[in-house]
Amino acid sequence: DAEAGKLNFASFDGTTWSLIAVDTPTPIVNNYITENTYNIDSNQIVPSEALYNDTSSTLAGDVLKRVDINTGEDVNYREVTTWHDGSPMEDTKADGVIYIKKNNKYYKRQFEGVVNVKWFGAKGDGVTDDYSSIINAVDFLKRKNGGNLFFPEGKYKVGQTLNLTNIKGIKISGVNRQYIYDVGLKSTATCILDFDSVVGDGLVIDGFSGFEITDLAISRNNDSGFSALYLKTGFNYTVNNLVIDSGI
Repeated sequence: DAEAGKLNFASFDGTTWSLIAVDTPTPIVNNYITENTYNIDSNQIVPSEALYNDTSSTLAGDVLKRVDINTGEDVNYREVTTWHDGSPMEDTKADGVIYIKKNNKYYKRQFEGVVNVKWFGAKGDGVTDDYSSIINAVDFLKRKNGGNLFFPEGKYKVGQTLNLTNIKGIKISGVNRQYIYDVGLKSTATCILDFDSVVGDGLVIDGFSGFEITDLAISRNNDSGFSALYLKTGFNYTVNNLVIDSGI
């Protein structure tokens, strides 16, 4: 017979059935309320996000905690009703990276300073074409009217001309570069934009004001007849610690 107020399980040892009755778990208040969601592998369930209360009495529904599957970092999203420009949130403004929608509510990624290009899916593995991810990150900064687009260490293959136009106050930066060059040796760098396969110019900056690029290397085949970096129109450009070389 089952015991009232207990969790009851039946166990069979091959001959005899027996009852196992255990106490019900104590409810947890003001702690993590986790939900299991599928990660990249549809057969692997991982705890990837949680609603929680913190010491400042934040309501459980106000903050969404996630693990960024692209970078592995813990991320907090806070519930919002307006976009960055103060206009009401709507589905078309939820980009799935900075702004997300869940259970008919909108949440904004909590971050300060730089926008990591890997948040938008860039790999930096020297094989994957990261063009679309970079463009999506730039488009966010364009809507935001500027900001710092950061490239962590890696080699970012770009399969076509990266034409960046009409953005005010954008900075593109990498990690502190390490550059070694000697006669007969290739240069090495810790953060590279690779345009070697592009038929056309590499990075084109057009119509900017206050553009800055720093601590990066640009790889461009020198027999292509095209530019690695083309500062087309605009003003107030800053180029600092930039390496341009062939086939890095």
